[in-house]
Order: sequence, then structure tokens, then C-alpha cells
Amino acid sequence: MQFVGKNKLIFFLIGILVIGGIWYYAPGFFPKELKRIEQTPVVPPYKYYVIQDEATGTVLMYVSVVVVNVGDELVTDTGKWYRVVRVEGNIAYARQFEKQQDTNRSNSE
Repeated sequence: MQFVGKNKLIFFLIGILVIGGIWYYAPGFFPKELKRIEQTPVVPPYKYYVIQDEATGTVLMYVSVVVVNVGDELVTDTGKWYRVVRVEGNIAYARQFEKQQDTNRSNSE
């Protein structure tokens, strides 16, 4: 019976040493103060952009949250795909194009 008591005491002391080591070394792994990353919001130079069809001049969309750039794509409610080809001030001109089917998709879906 004394042998079992010694094993418990040894495991208890080892546990105390492990917990003490974690207590002592853990603060070095974590920063005392988390640094905040200061982000300045990107403010568009215009309150809104107008995206027009390049060929007909038809207004396709008004965008007020993000900056419109050349290469941006949009889909109309009729399913036509457009890509912005130039931006002049707050007016973006888009050209219609045919969207290619994704050939990587399996037909079993």
C-alpha cells in the first residue's frame, strides 16, 4: 500500500511542476497587449457610379458602395453579362460578353 501512495505523490508533484512551468512560461507566448491594426476606410471619390452599356448608352446599374474599376463584371436581371471596359469620372462603360460554361463541373450534378 505504501508503494501506491508514493506513486500518487510523485504524479502529484510532477503535475504541480508542469502546471507551474506553464504558468511561468505561457505569458511569453502571448502578447501583453494586442496591437490594433488601424485601417482607414476607403472612400470612393464619387458618391455613386453609373454603369452604362457601351453600345447603347442604357444605364445598367448604379453603384454607391464601392469603386468601379476596369474589368469588373455584372449580370443584369435578364441574365446578360457585362464587363467594365473604361471608367470616366463616375461613369463606367460596360461591354456585353458571353459567359463561358465551366468545363470543370461534372454533368452528374
